[in-house]
Amino acid sequence: MNIDLNKINLGSIDGEKESSDENFDRLFYTKNSKYQEIMRPDKFIISGRKGTGKTILANYIIKDLSTQKKIITKIFTKNDFKLQKLIDLDYRSLKQDELTLFWKWFFLLQIAKSLTSGKSLKFKNPFLIETKLKKFLNTKYPDDVFKLIDFSQSRGTKSIVKSQYKNTSAQINGEAEDSYSKSENYGHKQYYENIVKLEELVFECLKKKHEVFFIFDDLDELDEELIEDTSYFKLIKSMLETTNDLNMKFQKINKKKSKIIVLLRSDILTEIHAHSSNSNKVVTLGETKLYWLEKRFTEPYEHALMDLILHKVRQSVNEYSGLSNEALYKKLFPKKIYGKEIIFHLLDYSFGRPRDIIRYLQLIIDNNPNEKFFDPQHFKDYAQDYSNWFYQELMNEISIRPNKNEIIDGLTLINNLKKPYMKYQQIEQYYETHKSDYPNIKNLKDVIKQLFRLGVIGNSWMHGKNQKGEPRYHYSWGYRDDSPKNPNFSQTFVIHYGLKKYFS
Repeated sequence: MNIDLNKINLGSIDGEKESSDENFDRLFYTKNSKYQEIMRPDKFIISGRKGTGKTILANYIIKDLSTQKKIITKIFTKNDFKLQKLIDLDYRSLKQDELTLFWKWFFLLQIAKSLTSGKSLKFKNPFLIETKLKKFLNTKYPDDVFKLIDFSQSRGTKSIVKSQYKNTSAQINGEAEDSYSKSENYGHKQYYENIVKLEELVFECLKKKHEVFFIFDDLDELDEELIEDTSYFKLIKSMLETTNDLNMKFQKINKKKSKIIVLLRSDILTEIHAHSSNSNKVVTLGETKLYWLEKRFTEPYEHALMDLILHKVRQSVNEYSGLSNEALYKKLFPKKIYGKEIIFHLLDYSFGRPRDIIRYLQLIIDNNPNEKFFDPQHFKDYAQDYSNWFYQELMNEISIRPNKNEIIDGLTLINNLKKPYMKYQQIEQYYETHKSDYPNIKNLKDVIKQLFRLGVIGNSWMHGKNQKGEPRYHYSWGYRDDSPKNPNFSQTFVIHYGLKKYFS
């Protein structure tokens, strides 16, 4: 039986939107074992390129843990961090020597708030540690709309003594005055003066019975303006060190289910290594990487990304639920395109991310809802629409980079060349001739390296011939783990297939 394509639910390209679906866990893909890996005690970083599924994995973890008793779960975003900074720092920037302190304060506060939320009746007993923690928070952050700015106190005394001796001729009228005044001014302590007390209360509270499992998302989009006399990468590095330290303290008090996990783009982790001499150990031991381009497959329907798609199809279409990967793949993708299996075509037109694959297939479904399979002609028909979307995704990824204007000028330069294949000398010659059109490019070779790592361009070279005697070409892309991170400037550069239609 063949079912209309519009009956298939591939989920959403927006991880947050997909995870808001009540039944999204049915579509969630667990075969790559990333869920089991991140739940190991030593793992606390979920990394991957934008669109690889970090947010979906985070929400799946939270949904799964929410079914267990006595585990408090929560997902934070950059807005939670920025709000706390505004409250405690009153619009000033973070200084380099307080980065670790403020991260520790932030995380301890989130734990404290979670442990003391709920009905106020629980906090009536003054001897309970929860009550003491609640009192600490209420003193630091009163519920009233007003807050203490200054407190002044003064005392004064005055006494008058009169005496008269009636039995003598002498009469004494005396007066004595004693006046004393004292003035005291009080203000709230700075957050760092309260860290020791807060940590003591939080861990005493945790020791009793609670478990906490927190996930910090959206870190990729923290504003660089948050910090002073340091860099964004040092801010993230200090956060990772603080998170790792707190996770180890959870283990020491036997809180085996308690953990703080952070979601980070893999390119940001790479940059952190460049700005630190000791970050590699923490990241290597703590990282769970979402990477979908491993070569451990022999048949097209065994590739991890195709396995993901077929899993979603089976979960959303009852009639297909009992079919094997091979049978379902042949039903949905029965024909090759340009002599290639569909999965290899999809890989050529993507960065090897679920988001790219789902978007291309969804375009076809939306425009051909009553078709029974994905015809090769469909991929050709919507290649332009997909390429436009693919370029915008790339621009979103670039937008948070500190040198984004330089990279955008590099993209414009490659676009203006209008060549699918080019030598570096051609790029350089064109740039020198039109240099004024690209004012943000400081070093052309550095920009080419950035474009290579992003996957905008790759290297191509001839590697023997096929059985027909035709030249066989190999390709190298900076976003792949099996490729070098810098291009070979002596080899030919090639535009990524997913961008060719946009650049044409």
